[in-house]
Amino acid sequence: MWSMGVGVVATVAGMMVFGVLANAPIYMGLIASAVVFVAVSLMSRPTPSDVSQEWNRRTQESKA
Repeated sequence: MWSMGVGVVATVAGMMVFGVLANAPIYMGLIASAVVFVAVSLMSRPTPSDVSQEWNRRTQESKA
């Protein structure tokens, strides 16, 4: 959620600086979004082991 918001803000700000038809705002938005996505992912708690095990069990069943 945060990454999408930051990406939008960076893109709109870039459009104000470089113009609507420029490519730079798109790249700025993508990079800002990716950086925030990784940062928030690293700062959040890991998935509990019971939930992770259940997820793995279900994905293994769906492959069969």
